[in-house]
Amino acid sequence: MGSQSETGNLTGLVVRVDDRLIHGQILYGWAHAWADEVWLANDRVAGDDHERALYEEQIAGLDGGVITVDQAIARYGRRECGDRRCLLILARCDDLRRIVEAGAKPSEIHLANLGEEEGRVRVAETVALSAEDIRILRRLRDEGHTICLRKLPQSKTKPVRLPQ
Repeated sequence: MGSQSETGNLTGLVVRVDDRLIHGQILYGWAHAWADEVWLANDRVAGDDHERALYEEQIAGLDGGVITVDQAIARYGRRECGDRRCLLILARCDDLRRIVEAGAKPSEIHLANLGEEEGRVRVAETVALSAEDIRILRRLRDEGHTICLRKLPQSKTKPVRLPQ
């Protein structure tokens, strides 16, 4: 598994749960400035040729692309990034659960943008979670995974307070 020093030199697999998928902050703050590889794992996008092409165009020139969640499981379920900086973007906490259950070992799990919907509870400015999301994240945290808020690689992490 990768690591993070006190100066914020983050390496290894970083999983970012962000329902906006790839956007400016991802492109310029993470992908082009930090990551050695960037993968968007989303079944809907991977299954739509037009949408897939739009997202792949955004990360052109980088190692990575758009894959299904099952392809992400095959890629990271039994493989570590070591000193490489691998960014895996997911839209849902349930996809995160599937990937970790398959054996992925993220250095950090970032909750970035999870919009408000009926039945969700706001836990941070840009993060609202369902009861199922909270259950998944509690279990992952209890298993020793680092779950935090982190805007950019050089930003300090902030803990996520999960409601009871």
